[in-house]
Amino acid sequence: MVCKLRLKRNNLVINEIILVLVLLLPAGRVIGQLNLTTQSGINNYCGGCSYNLSSILINELMISPDSGDGSIFGNDLTRRGEWIELYNPDSCCKRDISCYFLGNCAPDGDPEPNYGGGFEIPPGNIIPPSGFVIVRGTHAGAVPPSLLVQNGGRTVEIVVDTNLDVCIGMGSRLWFPNAGGWFAFYDETGVPQDAIFWNDSLNFDHTGNPCNPIGGCPFSGVLCSFEQIPANKKTYISSYDPVLGESFRREPDGGPWVIGQQGIPTYGTCNILPCAQLPPCDGNITVSASGGTPPYTYQWSDCREQNTNSATSLCAGNYCVTVTDALGIQATICDSVSNKVIPVSLNAFAPVCENADPFLLSGGYPPGGHFSGPGVIADTLYPVLSGPGYNQIKYTYVNQGCYGFDSVIILIYPSPVAIAATTDDSLCSGETIWLSGQAYGGNSLSCSFSWNGPAGFDFNDAQASIPLATPSNSGYYTLVVTDTLNCSSVFPDTVPIQVFPRPQAHVLFSDSIVCEGENIILYAYVSGGTPPNEYEWQGPAGFSSGLLSPFLPAVTPQLSGYYIFNITDSHQCTAENPDSLELIISPLPVISAFPSELAICRDSTAEVQLSGASQYYLAPNQGVSLTLMGILLVNASFNTNYIIIGVDQWGCSGQTNLHVSVYPKPVPGLPDTLFLCAGESLILKANTGDSATYIWQDNSRGNSCQVSQPGLCWVLMSNFMCRTFDSAWILPCTEFWIPNTFTPNTDGNNDVFRAFTSQPLAEYEMIIFNRWGDKIFITNDIEAGWDGCYKGETCMSDVYVYLVTYLPVEGRKHQRQGMVFLIR
Repeated sequence: MVCKLRLKRNNLVINEIILVLVLLLPAGRVIGQLNLTTQSGINNYCGGCSYNLSSILINELMISPDSGDGSIFGNDLTRRGEWIELYNPDSCCKRDISCYFLGNCAPDGDPEPNYGGGFEIPPGNIIPPSGFVIVRGTHAGAVPPSLLVQNGGRTVEIVVDTNLDVCIGMGSRLWFPNAGGWFAFYDETGVPQDAIFWNDSLNFDHTGNPCNPIGGCPFSGVLCSFEQIPANKKTYISSYDPVLGESFRREPDGGPWVIGQQGIPTYGTCNILPCAQLPPCDGNITVSASGGTPPYTYQWSDCREQNTNSATSLCAGNYCVTVTDALGIQATICDSVSNKVIPVSLNAFAPVCENADPFLLSGGYPPGGHFSGPGVIADTLYPVLSGPGYNQIKYTYVNQGCYGFDSVIILIYPSPVAIAATTDDSLCSGETIWLSGQAYGGNSLSCSFSWNGPAGFDFNDAQASIPLATPSNSGYYTLVVTDTLNCSSVFPDTVPIQVFPRPQAHVLFSDSIVCEGENIILYAYVSGGTPPNEYEWQGPAGFSSGLLSPFLPAVTPQLSGYYIFNITDSHQCTAENPDSLELIISPLPVISAFPSELAICRDSTAEVQLSGASQYYLAPNQGVSLTLMGILLVNASFNTNYIIIGVDQWGCSGQTNLHVSVYPKPVPGLPDTLFLCAGESLILKANTGDSATYIWQDNSRGNSCQVSQPGLCWVLMSNFMCRTFDSAWILPCTEFWIPNTFTPNTDGNNDVFRAFTSQPLAEYEMIIFNRWGDKIFITNDIEAGWDGCYKGETCMSDVYVYLVTYLPVEGRKHQRQGMVFLIR
């Protein structure tokens, strides 16, 4: 065999192959040879058939064809009205879907468990380019004959009517649940190609696997569950129940799903008319055969397996054709198709600075092309990404997949690099902001500097400052550096400076005087600044505290002085003017009473001299009074311990004690009048005291005296410093007599106070009053007497007043009043 190659002639490439075949016949005669030459044409549609995604797509779905038609296949023969349409997305090549699978896992049964279902595409199902497949139940309508492949159409019809190709697990049907479900398409190796789901995803099983039918296909593995299918292979087509008799679909065929919309079914045909999709490439190769024994047959290697001497609609690539003559002699020749090259031009670009603003590239012809190169993003040049120097910009123009390009060089000047810094980016009010700028790169030796920032700050020098900064100076400061080529640079990170307001310290109380021993709280509060705060108190005698309002217990005069309060907030800003107060701690006054021990007789008054304060208070305050000269007049009725509190001019107080011993005056208890009958004698007895002494009118010293004659009888009774004189008249027994003393101490002697008479009475009344005039006893029986009690309570020793009215049987009415001593 001899091969010859001819070079391109115009737009045609001609190859020549000469096959020399010597066939020896019995006579030794040579009977033929086969010569092949090819001629190729340029492809003007360079996009070509380059589809390499899913081998088959779910294109249209009928979930609810009619009432009661709820399955593709099921035990109920009347419920097989559902269908699914598949689409071959490759517009050049046919697709063999033999042994592909449809599957899902849907609820079925009572109660509704989920069962896997599946269908196996029988062998021999080949889909033409951009062709359709209808997989339907037996109750669904037949595909119109004009659409079928066998009649010159583009649709393959598959009726699901055999148990061998279907499995339904433990359910009763393979179906699309209205309330929510999923369906997937798998290739012959079980790899998912496309999947859809709709309505409520809680209605179906995400983890259950479709079952694998027992048909005649080799794959016996487990099909992926919904959860195992990649996310880019799943599409959520609707969130609501399907409309009866309407379908969900892609528009156009093989395109995106129309989410959430239904329409009139396009059963086995285009979703949008017209839908004819011819192969986009127009390259061609023609083979010429000679020699051998005509006629010749041809078999090309393209995906459509063309069988004429010319292969058309070819994209760029290498193709071979085998030619067979009438005697079966074969020869093969290969040729290639090239894409059309489009003439493109690009204008030059002026130099730019590295940090110039991005700009849209232009100047390419034909218009509508695409720019690429260093720093080019979506036809926009970003000089800062390109970098300084000479950069190639490429312009590519594409038309129907064919392209051409041109390129130019753009010069990008290096820009100076700005460096900006501050000594402190966090300051407190009143401090100075210092800014420092530098530049390097570019023509940095002769750069100009420009600062700008908040509050109208504008400064043209490398170094800048802002004294006595305030919060209004907070913000971002930008440094711009410009060189002699007018290339400028902004410091890439603006300098953030925060000027924080200082907190304000406030002491709640002003200067004050307090007393020694008091507990003090130094109340303070804070305004402004940024919490949390740290507090500092400084004071006399080494006092310091970190509390806002510290507590000083039992202060002493050594703590007198100034207390200064300061604050440091969370930004370490201190108060511009700390606050303070002066405390004067006054020592407590020393109170004295002279004498501090006092003895007096009851109902007498004594003086005590007080000193050490300007005001005095006593507890208890009964039996005492105070003069303006600080003299205490004591007139106590019983032994008393007094607490004397003195307060000075600062309100500070001290105290001392005063003990007052009160001695009662002796009360002899002699009656005012006694009756003595002739020939009798009386014994007068005075009250007994532990330390009492007695002197009677007869100079006797005992506590009693015997009287035998009427007359005045008296006694002088002494009790320490207190003395009492008492007397009684001894009258003849015919008189009315009332005693002046009684001792209700239950000793059987003078326990009851009563009147005595030796004559009968027609009327009698006795009333007893206390010293405040209260009526405490009354009787009309002369034999009855007062026992020294009032309202069940024992009355104290004291002087009481009586009023007695009596009327003798013979005589006139008399009234007597006087005092009686109750002695206990």
